[in-house]
Amino acid sequence: MVRRKVHGLTEKWDQTASAFSQGLALGAGGQHQEALAYFLEAISHDDDHLAARFNLAIALRHLDRKVEAIDVLQSVLQRLPDQLETLFCLAELLNDMDRHSEALKLLTRVARSAPDYKGLAKALGLALLRTNAPEKAEAPLRRAMALEPDCAATLNNLGAAYMAQRRPKDAERFYRRAATLDNSTPIYRKNLGVSELLQGDLIEGFRHYEARREQAVWRWNRDFSGKPEWQGEAISGCTIIVYFEQGLGDTVQFVRYFPILKAMGAKTIFLCQPELVSLLSTAKGIDCLITEDSCLPDFDYHTSLMSLPNRLGTNLSTIPAEIPYLSAAPDIAQWWAKHIGHGGLRIGIHLQASGPGKSIPAEALAPLAAISSAQLYSLQPDVGTEREPLLRQGIALRDEIAPRRTSFADTAGMIANIDLAVCCDSSVAHIAGAMGVPVMLILPWLADWRWMLHPVATPWYPRTRLFRCPAEGKWEMPISAVAAAIMEPKRI
Repeated sequence: MVRRKVHGLTEKWDQTASAFSQGLALGAGGQHQEALAYFLEAISHDDDHLAARFNLAIALRHLDRKVEAIDVLQSVLQRLPDQLETLFCLAELLNDMDRHSEALKLLTRVARSAPDYKGLAKALGLALLRTNAPEKAEAPLRRAMALEPDCAATLNNLGAAYMAQRRPKDAERFYRRAATLDNSTPIYRKNLGVSELLQGDLIEGFRHYEARREQAVWRWNRDFSGKPEWQGEAISGCTIIVYFEQGLGDTVQFVRYFPILKAMGAKTIFLCQPELVSLLSTAKGIDCLITEDSCLPDFDYHTSLMSLPNRLGTNLSTIPAEIPYLSAAPDIAQWWAKHIGHGGLRIGIHLQASGPGKSIPAEALAPLAAISSAQLYSLQPDVGTEREPLLRQGIALRDEIAPRRTSFADTAGMIANIDLAVCCDSSVAHIAGAMGVPVMLILPWLADWRWMLHPVATPWYPRTRLFRCPAEGKWEMPISAVAAAIMEPKRI
């Protein structure tokens, strides 16, 4: 009886070991789906076979079944809570899934026990970068770079750490090195372009920024089979279709290029966002506006709107800045003139933007309450969302006519009848700038590349004045500066 028991255990061990070994061999050969079955078999024979569980998680990760892999690794840690290899593998998975705060906690545990653990510096630097600690990320990323000088991903992350500290010149160096080492990964070249644009090098910046369109995640590309993409060649007598990409503000900013195409002798068609059709009906240089639902007219060439600066060789001195290039429709402007009137200083405010970190909290606007004789009008589409917070700051909005505003054409009608716009970085700020209305633009500490690094001015909109946060989330200083500037005899 004893012999049969021992024989049964030996047989079970043999089956477990055989399944585990076959799983390892298949995994080493890249056959992860097949390896999966053998690791599961090993675990079925021995539920406490932690090596089989660990390698099961590795196979699941290779198969992009990351949530399952995380569950398996957590089951290993329940039995061996300080097993470094499992902690590190789980942290890498969490980094892959953008769960960087969780990854950082695990990587910190690994660093305490084994500061030189292979791959730790790279993973720790990434987790710190993604949890908004770029200064702390710099040291581990530099250590990772010293260990792997030719790792383009690490160089790109180090560039991102410098960009997040508003150090584009330093970032450019690492982005350029990453793009040189791995020219086939478009995000490295795109990031290089952004660092150059932020510094005002528009020629090289827009050239490298073209790499954005090669990214697999880029969703604005169009397939115009059989029609060539325009590269900047002579276009007289030809029809070109230009299509939008990215946000509403991007469209408003770059439709300024259509008059140049017209001056080159082209007929222009613009495929734009539906919500901008009424506004852009007044734009100069556009012969025909269409949307995604329209039937395509015949055309000779196509290009993206935001590729026009590159195609036309834009530099700081050749930015099309004939302002205004947008206007309100006369009938709409007249309606708003009648209802807004002419009494006092008329200020339009716009606080909420779609991009992260650009919206201004209503409580930060308290200094504006001290402005005497000002009439404040909300340029926000949903005025009700900001009225009560502003009232608590002693700021009363003239919003009784807000329900009449139903489109961006109405927004332009309002802007045509105010003296000044106070805006966050948003499409409304671009509309006001394009219409030539004075704008006080309040920017976050880490502002978008288009605003470059100039402290107060922008070549894109000559009547726009910039007010920058001195640090992330510190809106009080620029708001106070705006309030003081409004009282100046010459505001812009």
